[in-house]
This record gives sequence, structure tokens and C-alpha cells, in this order.
Amino acid sequence: MAASDKTLLVWTTVQELAAAVKEPPRQYLVEEMLAADEMSEPIPLIDLSRLTTDDEADKLREAL
Repeated sequence: MAASDKTLLVWTTVQELAAAVKEPPRQYLVEEMLAADEMSEPIPLIDLSRLTTDDEADKLREAL
């Protein structure tokens, strides 16, 4: 680990880190991301308004 990488470990919040550096640290960079139409499965949508009933909340807990 380079000396500059070690100094990044002292930050306790994202806000402190963001205020101290101009570029995000290497470990937070993603080289390639899939577009939504390239994903093998669609991203599930959860209707949070339905979670007011215990039955729906239990179904979500079970699925997770």
C-alpha cells in the first residue's frame, strides 16, 4: 500500500474524505458498469406503500 493510500484510512466519514481529496481513491472506482438493458435480470421494484400490512412486510423479509 502506498503512503498516500495509508493516509486515506484515517478519514472516518465520506464527507471528510471528499473534502480532503480531489479524486476518489482507487478502491472506490468502478472500471465498467452494465447498462440496465445489458443486465441478465431486471432490477426488482418494491412498492413500499404495501409494507404497511404485516403480511406484505413478512413476504419481503422472507424474500430477503
